[in-house]
Amino acid sequence: MLVETIVQKSGIKPTDVVLEIGPGTGNLIRKLLEVAKSVVPIELDHRMILELNRRFQGSPPLQSP
Repeated sequence: MLVETIVQKSGIKPTDVVLEIGPGTGNLIRKLLEVAKSVVPIELDHRMILELNRRFQGSPPLQSP
């Protein structure tokens, strides 16, 4: 899967905080949270923000700006 390949090739370590611009519905965030300390998403579309909050409620650290 493309998302897994992106994460594998990124070299992210368990101590890294990742900034994701335009995460949309969060497909990449889910995989990033498996390898990073936390993910900081920057999303402007309010519908996508609602979806991200719904999908990641109770997940590992997902910070908002």
